[in-house]
Amino acid sequence: MMGVRVTPELDTLNSLAVIADLGVEREPDISFDGENYLVVWSDGIFGYDHRVRAARVTPTGAVIDTGIYFGIGAQLEYRPCVDFDGDRYLAVWYNYSDDPHGLFGRFINTQCQLEGDKIEIRIFGYGYPFEPDIAFCDSNYLIVWNEISATVDDDVYGQIVARNGELINGPIPIAISSDYENAPRVCASTDLFLVVWNRNSIVYGQWISILGDLIGGDFRISVTDNDNRNSPDVAISEENALIAWHEYHTNNFDIYGNTTRILSTVENKYEDLRAQYYRTIFIGNKMDIPWILNKRIYDINGCEVNRTRMIPGIYFIEIEDETYIKAVKVE
Repeated sequence: MMGVRVTPELDTLNSLAVIADLGVEREPDISFDGENYLVVWSDGIFGYDHRVRAARVTPTGAVIDTGIYFGIGAQLEYRPCVDFDGDRYLAVWYNYSDDPHGLFGRFINTQCQLEGDKIEIRIFGYGYPFEPDIAFCDSNYLIVWNEISATVDDDVYGQIVARNGELINGPIPIAISSDYENAPRVCASTDLFLVVWNRNSIVYGQWISILGDLIGGDFRISVTDNDNRNSPDVAISEENALIAWHEYHTNNFDIYGNTTRILSTVENKYEDLRAQYYRTIFIGNKMDIPWILNKRIYDINGCEVNRTRMIPGIYFIEIEDETYIKAVKVE
């Protein structure tokens, strides 16, 4: 007897429609101002205009606004993102059609009203599918995106924007190698930004100051095998950042992640490491040494590493909170 497949029904009691009509609404992003959420999205019809809109939603799920338009009147406005600076929101999106092409921003206050004119963040010579993201830290925003380079590969750039809308210096070249680099995402700690992106199916990260300075070099977050990875995202707690991404294995995608210490913690930790590790060990292709199995392992960038996914390199094995062994994996 063949089994009957049951399709689960949507639990409408716990669902709310921010916008649900005959149009095509997609690519939502959300921020919170302490009282209400602000949801932004691209709103349109297949084959016709797409415009960026915003609406407030209360913590109990009541939708306050019908969808306030905050774009510049271009035909195709896509991929809006938004963050809150303690006073008002900054929403960012890209314009795929009509001059000027590129990335734009607009301030929206907590009453879902527009403030000021558009902000031209990155003007491009033609339409391109930028993938912007935004985070606020201390006194500035960092907006990140990917764009095509002269060598016809994608690079990752950023731009610091002050709370008054002023662009601080010019675009920041975050990842501009000859490799294909895309899908950047950004989050903020108390005094730094962390940007993650995909470089040829490997996830990388870079710390950036609130003024746009690159702090150290970029660092690898995922392993360097041939698995297809993309769509990384990142969030920060008081001590660690968690980076997650999708990864292709044997005809299906899985979700993997890694943690990295907050940069100031990493710097202090590695000052201790250089002074305190008491011996160096060399490890072959097996990590099933009994006293290692339940220990935390970090690479030279401070990222915690799963012992089953280690590649040759230098690592530190945490024995106690302030005691480490330097390990060199040779194969």
